[in-house]
Amino acid sequence: MSNRGKKRYKIQKKNQKIEYNIPVAAIQERSRFKKWLDQFNKKWKIFIGCVTLVSFCILLYNNFFKSQKKKFNEDNTYSGEIESPKVSEYTILEKTPSFKIDPPFDTLPLIKGIHIKDLKNYPILPIQIGGHVLMVPTINLFRGIDVLNPTFNGCTNYGLELIAKDDRLYVSAKFIDLQTENEIGQIYFNHWTLYKSTFLDYHDEDPEGKKFEVIDKQGNIVFQISFNSDNNFPWVTIAGYFISPTNVLVLNNLELFSVNHHHINDHNNQCISKNDSNWKTEVLIETAKIKTIFKIPI
Repeated sequence: MSNRGKKRYKIQKKNQKIEYNIPVAAIQERSRFKKWLDQFNKKWKIFIGCVTLVSFCILLYNNFFKSQKKKFNEDNTYSGEIESPKVSEYTILEKTPSFKIDPPFDTLPLIKGIHIKDLKNYPILPIQIGGHVLMVPTINLFRGIDVLNPTFNGCTNYGLELIAKDDRLYVSAKFIDLQTENEIGQIYFNHWTLYKSTFLDYHDEDPEGKKFEVIDKQGNIVFQISFNSDNNFPWVTIAGYFISPTNVLVLNNLELFSVNHHHINDHNNQCISKNDSNWKTEVLIETAKIKTIFKIPI
C-alpha cells in the first residue's frame, strides 16, 4: 500500500514501535476548524462584553437619571397579571322548585329575592362563594343550582340552592344557631319558615333589592347574599356559616371578586371540625370576619 499523501507518526509505547498514518487532508481540516472555533470564541467574548456594558449603562441610568415619580411608581405599584380566582363546580337541581304558594306558606312573610335587572340578558353570572367563583350560565340559574356541592362537600353536606325567576334570584337554605345547633329558620326561595321558640333577624330594606342578610341572636351573620356590578360587569357574592353534624363551613367576604381586583383565595374558606373542643370559639373568630353589607348597626 502506498503511503503517498500521508504523514507518518511514530509513537514509542512499552518498547514497541507503533506507526500511525494520518491523511494530510484531515490534518488541514482540523486546522481550519480550530481557526474557526478561535474566531467564534473571540466574537462571543466581544458580544458578551457589549451586553454587559449596555446592561451596566441601563442600570446606571435607572438609578441616577430616572424621574422621582417613576421611581416611586415602580417601588410602590405592581404590574402584571393578577392571580385568577379558583373556579369550582356546582350541581344543577334534578327537579326545578315550584313557587306556588301552598297553605303551609301562605301566612309567612314573603321573600322579595335579589333584583338583577335584565338577568336573562346575561349569558353568564359569576357567583363568588368564599374563595371560589362559579361561572354559571344564566340558563342554569332558571333551572336551579346547588352552590355548595360539589365544591365544599368535603366539609359539609349542607344544601344551598339558588334559582332565578323573572329578574330576581332566590335562595333555599336552613339556618342553624351556632350556640344551640338548633334550626332557627329556613328560607324556601320566596318564603320563610320561622320557629317561635328561637329568634333571628334579617335585613332586606335595600331600596334597590340587591342584598339580603340573616343575623342570629348573638349578632353573627348567618347568611348573606348580594348582587354587585363593576363597570357593568355583574356578579353575586355569598357569605355566611353552615353547620353540619361534623364540621362548620365559614365563608367570609374579606376580598370581593370584581373586574379590577379579582384575587381571592382559600383564606375566604374555613372548614372547622367539631372534633376540636374549641371549635365554637374558632367559628366565632372566623364569623367575625364577615362584614355586613348594610350601613346600619347589627
